[in-house]
Amino acid sequence: MTIRWTRPRAAVLVAGVGWIAAVGLSVLLIAGADPFSSAACETATPAAPDFQASPFDFDPEAQALAFMQAMATDDFQAAYEMLALELRPEGSLCEVDLESRWHWGVLGQDPSQSSGPVRIVVDESASPRFLPFTDALLVRLWVTRLGGAGRAAVNARVVIGLVRDGRVRVVTRGGALDHMFRTPDDTPPPYADPRAFEEREVTLGDAPWVVGGTLTIPQGTGPFPAVALVPAGSHDRDGTVDTGRNFRDLAWGLASHGIATLRYDARTWTHALAFARQPDFTLDDELVDDGVAAVAVLHQTPRIDPARIYVLGYSFGGYVTPRIAQRAPGLAGLILVSVRSGTFLDSNLRAVEVKLEEDGITEIEQASLDQMRAHAARSAALAAGETVPSHTDLRVSYHRDLAAAGHPEQALRPPAIPMLLLFSDESTELTPDDLTGWMLSLGAWRHVTFRVYAGHSDGMLDHRSFTGTPPRRQGHVGAEVIEDIAAWAGGTWFDQPCQDLASVLGGCRGGPDSLFFRDRRR
Repeated sequence: MTIRWTRPRAAVLVAGVGWIAAVGLSVLLIAGADPFSSAACETATPAAPDFQASPFDFDPEAQALAFMQAMATDDFQAAYEMLALELRPEGSLCEVDLESRWHWGVLGQDPSQSSGPVRIVVDESASPRFLPFTDALLVRLWVTRLGGAGRAAVNARVVIGLVRDGRVRVVTRGGALDHMFRTPDDTPPPYADPRAFEEREVTLGDAPWVVGGTLTIPQGTGPFPAVALVPAGSHDRDGTVDTGRNFRDLAWGLASHGIATLRYDARTWTHALAFARQPDFTLDDELVDDGVAAVAVLHQTPRIDPARIYVLGYSFGGYVTPRIAQRAPGLAGLILVSVRSGTFLDSNLRAVEVKLEEDGITEIEQASLDQMRAHAARSAALAAGETVPSHTDLRVSYHRDLAAAGHPEQALRPPAIPMLLLFSDESTELTPDDLTGWMLSLGAWRHVTFRVYAGHSDGMLDHRSFTGTPPRRQGHVGAEVIEDIAAWAGGTWFDQPCQDLASVLGGCRGGPDSLFFRDRRR
């Protein structure tokens, strides 16, 4: 039996580069629209990159508004001149075709048609998001076009991506980048029993980077096992994206099974602009320091068993988990959810290349892929100590540290503590090679457990029950995921050895009787 990762093409273009949210790709607002003829692209001169500018030393919301208002008033020359053209896959300003992106993509109408008044405002429900990997700030705006009787004919969300010298890299409408912003959903998962636990607010970290968190503890005297939930980059404590709130579901579900959790806001979510304005930062600044602090908070919390504290890292949060484990000794185990194997750059490229090559690569996709490869090559050169030309999408200190993180599956070998590795067969971020990399590296040890869930997302949301055309990809973490984590943390092991990739669909363990025992002798 072959495990197939299913990734719709649109999902790969947007999410296939993982948590960097496709800032490296040209996210088209529309497909197949006829270009809107204009001379603005022929006369405009895009601003050159300013490598001496202090990072993000401007008001990002005002900058995003200025760009959108230039398009709304047909001042496309000004809009073109704000673009970071060298960071886009198009070869010329005219290929970017902002006129069509505005008229067709945002307003949804033929440019020859008259348009009602347009109002553009910053979405105050979503503060800017910072993506360290590509050194970009995302700002979300609302664009409203009034129709007859003053009613809104168009009410669109538009995300603007800004590079550190203030120029515009990305403009996209709707859901392509909306997963980077909060989408409130207060529906509790069916397995959560609010009578079984209590929650209280906590803080962790040191000034000026203090972040808030929520401690969820089962009712009773304890002591209870506990799990620190490490976020996947710039996310709030609930893991809120447009598809669900996976960390909140995990917290409520595990607490209903007698396991405490601590979930917290990522530093790049709470302090996005201040973090972006630092001259230098590293993975420790982004994720590791707060993960270690979360473990310390659990150790200091009454009714928590200090001998049964676990760390769960999701996606990029799992990628840095080896460092957290090194700096927080005495952990009872690690839980890794949808985590890449190999270097982050190699895995990231592999996921995009595999899908695009399956479907056939268009010219614009090939240009985007070439840019991603060039970005990866510059990062690798920095890690090797080489000097590379300056680029506004690459912070030197961060990429050197990212490369130093290396291969997480090798950093955790031999595993000093029990490990549970969970994957989805509907991943939009990983390929089967990521799972294989983990199994080849750790499959020789009996206290390493693997499982792949059918019909789940990378965040372990269960998609199997959704209907509609197209199906809504929203929901809750699967009940079986909660049950498996709770059983594993309680000492219950899967009996089936990992004899082949198919066995991981039901959960299996490594060890001398597994297919991967031979790797112990390597």
